[in-house]
Amino acid sequence: MADISVYLANKLLAHVFQADVYVPPDYVATSLHTADPQGIGLFEVAGGGYARGGPSWDFDVDRWLKTGSIDTFGTMPACTVTHLGCWDSEFGGNFLWQVTLPVPVDFLAGQDGRIEAGGTHVGIE
Repeated sequence: MADISVYLANKLLAHVFQADVYVPPDYVATSLHTADPQGIGLFEVAGGGYARGGPSWDFDVDRWLKTGSIDTFGTMPACTVTHLGCWDSEFGGNFLWQVTLPVPVDFLAGQDGRIEAGGTHVGIE
């Protein structure tokens, strides 16, 4: 299950109630986290050659969002990833939403960080 950030919730509510116009970002970057990002992007992986990735996302008829391409994050530091996040920028930016991985993923130092196409499914309920 995905959790929308306060930032994005406020933008969408302002858009719906015509207080502001929300323009979706041209690029959505994906981040890896070692603990609950708490809706603001905390605990993002750092070190090694880690960098945010940018997969394509597919939205299917059953209201599930899934990765449409392989997403790579460079060489990882030794860590356990528990959450995935999305940002409106590759560097800095605004945190948009997060999802808890069904099973934490352990990385060894120097290992390539990647999410396979179709590997991450996010339910929208």
